[in-house]
Amino acid sequence: MRAPVWQLVRDAIQHFNREVTYSELKQFVWEQNPDINNSTLNCQIILCSVNHPSRIHYPENKKPRRCTSQYDFLYHTGRGRLAPYDPERHGLWEIRQATDGSLGVGIFQMTFAESGGTPTDANEQGGAFPLERHRVTPADVKRARDAFEANEPRDLFYRVAAELVDLALRRATRLTLAEALSVLLQTWNRAHYQYRRFDGVHFASIESLLSEHQTALKRYRDRSIADAALGERAPVTRVFRAFEVVLGPVGAAKALHLLAPRFFPLWDRAIAEAYGLRLGRAGSNGDRYWRLILLSQQQCADLLRADSGCGNPLKAIDEYNYCKHTKGWL
Repeated sequence: MRAPVWQLVRDAIQHFNREVTYSELKQFVWEQNPDINNSTLNCQIILCSVNHPSRIHYPENKKPRRCTSQYDFLYHTGRGRLAPYDPERHGLWEIRQATDGSLGVGIFQMTFAESGGTPTDANEQGGAFPLERHRVTPADVKRARDAFEANEPRDLFYRVAAELVDLALRRATRLTLAEALSVLLQTWNRAHYQYRRFDGVHFASIESLLSEHQTALKRYRDRSIADAALGERAPVTRVFRAFEVVLGPVGAAKALHLLAPRFFPLWDRAIAEAYGLRLGRAGSNGDRYWRLILLSQQQCADLLRADSGCGNPLKAIDEYNYCKHTKGWL
């Protein structure tokens, strides 16, 4: 009698014990069981993939639980590829239930091997990254918005800069993109310029950055952080490092967020510290920022499940972080 198909899939990934394509995995199963159809195999792969959002539609995954069962042994790495699921590397995943009763998948606890951390980073943060500590609810967002509007006059500069960036990208203003960014950098990032001059040389460096990374930035602008895949770590950190050498780690995040407001999260030193991502010297924080992206991705997914009408969740989460960790208003 043939074993259940999910067990055959498990045997296949254990045989390879490495990242494989869908085709490689299915071909291995078909060599021993040619009668199994393609649709059945695809379904069983989804069923057993801890980070596949559609796995919740199968009976084995209809209740909230940590991903520690016999059905939790695959991990999607993006672009039609799979790897053996390793909680030490990929983080501990779970099937979770939102306040409206709907199910979804998400990281319960992130590890540093998954996000590219070094032993030094792990020591800074105490090893695993507990997402439960940093969940942001619609009630948190509401409290933060009220506090932000009451206490932070610089929100006007953010809105003006965002509008100017949009106009500059559409060539609907005589201002250049670098000039539009400068509106925000000299207000929301003024601490960076306390001992540095915002002169012609610095402005030329910003223009050079925008020109060099123009193609990548155009792609990111139309994307959501929900689409960020693990395989993008290298290009994302490369862009961030280039920007932070010129603008510092805080200014880099602010500039990138203005250029792609639904993809790049914001932080400052206090927020990074609160999230266990203590900032180092300019040029050394790319991996820390990537970990912030992974965490923000899950925060946004949770927030949108609870309140699909919250607008841009990245901006809402930044307001909460700023009010709570930077200003202590909450």
